[in-house]
Amino acid sequence: MGRSMPYGVFSIAGARLAVGAVHLESHRHNGETREDQLRECFARLASFEHAVLMGDFNFADREPEEQSIPSAFRDAWKQTHGPSEPGFTRDTATNAMARAARDNAVRRRIDRVLLRSPTLTATASKLEGAAPIDASGALYVSDHFGVSVEIAPR
Repeated sequence: MGRSMPYGVFSIAGARLAVGAVHLESHRHNGETREDQLRECFARLASFEHAVLMGDFNFADREPEEQSIPSAFRDAWKQTHGPSEPGFTRDTATNAMARAARDNAVRRRIDRVLLRSPTLTATASKLEGAAPIDASGALYVSDHFGVSVEIAPR
């Protein structure tokens, strides 16, 4: 689909932090394509001392594509919530917009924030846009919930 990874570079105490945003291929059968996309993203971020990759990864925990995430990258949600809080970002049980777009029930955490840094760590994360923005309860900011993360020195 001609997807790319826009990114910005920031200076933090003399070091460079690259922050990339992705929307990986969406169809379930495109796992290999997502793995290729991830390899390209991580290659582009490799030269930076600190790196964040965030966005719609279009795969859930324990799916094969997860093995394409280098071990140096920490999943901010998992780091700050552990296994007890699923953090579903695509949730037809809660989000009326997501429910309207699907024929079946889906509860998956496909939106992520990954961090690689020798001196920074995720200290908190939460779902954003998880409440309707209209009186009817049918309109949300998106059919996905976003993830916000606080990052601080270790």
